[in-house]
Amino acid sequence: MEGQGEQSQFQKDLIESEQQFKEQFDPSSKNYHGGDQTVVPVGGARVPETMKEMYPKDANLQEYLEQPQQTYFGEEYEKIAEQRTKFQAFKKQLAKMTQLQESVLRQKLLFEEKKDETHQQKLKSEQQILHNHIQNELLPLVEVLEQSEFKERYNGIRDMIDQAENDFKNKTELGNWFLNYKKFGQFSFNDASTLMQKMKKAKKDFLDAQQKTQEQKKE
Repeated sequence: MEGQGEQSQFQKDLIESEQQFKEQFDPSSKNYHGGDQTVVPVGGARVPETMKEMYPKDANLQEYLEQPQQTYFGEEYEKIAEQRTKFQAFKKQLAKMTQLQESVLRQKLLFEEKKDETHQQKLKSEQQILHNHIQNELLPLVEVLEQSEFKERYNGIRDMIDQAENDFKNKTELGNWFLNYKKFGQFSFNDASTLMQKMKKAKKDFLDAQQKTQEQKKE
């Protein structure tokens, strides 16, 4: 019985605690905002009572929000960030290439079926769009991959580029071809994640060095 009494009291305390929590957000309750009736001004310049221990007494939240945030974390950080952006772009441009390949194939099949000049012109147009995409968007990113520290895993990527404008007979043939090369998209995604970790380290190293310099100036 004693155990049941303790459990019952625990349940009561739990219910009461939950009710008190809910009342903090109920405008009709006297415990709304912890009983503080002061209206929070637009812009949130007043620091709530529950947050005072996190800020100095004279803290001005609006002033803090308006302070320019540091965005430069050194040359190493910038270099890695730029490289990571290109790794991310490669995956997107690779996906777009497959869409363009499908557009070419669609027009090719329509032309074979209709045998009219309109579809022939559309086919040539789609082929040119695919060619331009590969040359202007994809190839520059491939060069970045090949010159990176991860270059070994991209062996064979030039074969993909060389074959991308092949005359595929149907979607099955195109799909089977792409299965051999979709791994490069996953590689670039994984490598971008690795580069993000390097960015975090470069940022930390830069801020640590910056803080150390400031401390030395104070001495």
